Amino acid sequence: MIDQSPEVYQAGQITADWLERTLAAAGHADAGVVGFSTRAVGTGQAAGCFRILPEYRDPRPDLPRSIITKFPSDDEGSANAAANSGTYLREIQFYRTLRAQLTIRTPRSYLAECNASGARFALLLEDLAPADQGDQIAGCDAEMARLSVLELVGLHAPTWDNPAILDLDFVRYTSLPERAANIMQRIYRAGLPAFVDRCAQALEPEELALLRRAADCDELPSEYPRLATRCLAHNDYRLDNFLFVPENPAETLRVVDWQTYGSGNPMRDVSYFIGGCLLPELRRRIEQDLVREYHDAMCASGVKDYTFAQCWSDYRQAAWHGTMYAMAGMAFVRQTERGDRLFATMAQRHARQILELGADEFLR
Repeated sequence: MIDQSPEVYQAGQITADWLERTLAAAGHADAGVVGFSTRAVGTGQAAGCFRILPEYRDPRPDLPRSIITKFPSDDEGSANAAANSGTYLREIQFYRTLRAQLTIRTPRSYLAECNASGARFALLLEDLAPADQGDQIAGCDAEMARLSVLELVGLHAPTWDNPAILDLDFVRYTSLPERAANIMQRIYRAGLPAFVDRCAQALEPEELALLRRAADCDELPSEYPRLATRCLAHNDYRLDNFLFVPENPAETLRVVDWQTYGSGNPMRDVSYFIGGCLLPELRRRIEQDLVREYHDAMCASGVKDYTFAQCWSDYRQAAWHGTMYAMAGMAFVRQTERGDRLFATMAQRHARQILELGADEFLR
């Protein structure tokens, strides 16, 4: 268990001395930080993200020109929800423990500290500018979709049925029976009234009816025990959590926001991305081909006990994962105009995906 209370855990606490000591501990000795500026970046709902622009006494090519830092949200409700659920602590553990064992591309970490309660943390990452954040509402084209789905192989294949990773306490947190029994369904039910009040107009009647039906079930289909745990899943794998240069995503893509990963079925990530980040017209045309190419790549990486028939069935069932995330957003994060549009888009696209795949058959 981490118990390393950070010296700095809000942007207003940053000093040049602290920044110099942090860079020295990360391998940049004698950085000579004489000043800095900060500005908010991104659209994070559960944490505050800032870009630090250091000023050096003697600039050198090895010194970072800018740094991205994440701190607890300045919204008390969002920060408390994230700390109580362990999301801050899990992201720190990812960079301290897991990143080096994976081939999925992520930023380098300069600092990853968190206190035992998970309420105070500091995460400093390499700035990948001019890479910018993706936009789930806008969606992406077929080539970006393919690149994103295949990038998941670098997360799923190294952790496939790997107890050295899956049995770590902070990984198992989201799947322990005493913690997880119907917890996703409780979250779903808690967020649904606010969703209906704020976002119902964005959905067709049959889509909204589907979401209402799910609230009456014992558990969301994406959480059934028979959707077997096989590997590490990001659980919020979408365009808003990517950084890339639009003109060259193949070389520049990096995956961020490792706050909600856990042991789970890989198709949660695949179905969540395809269903939530592609416009429905494009999804209909390419989703089965994308899933098959992903499955082929997993098999080529050494996964031998997962048939395509099982993969496709899991993909359909996992489409429900996106509806839960839309309701969780309603329940736990600060309301913003873009946030409401995002959660409405997420729920609508996944409801349409579920209906077109016939995945409502999994409701019980």
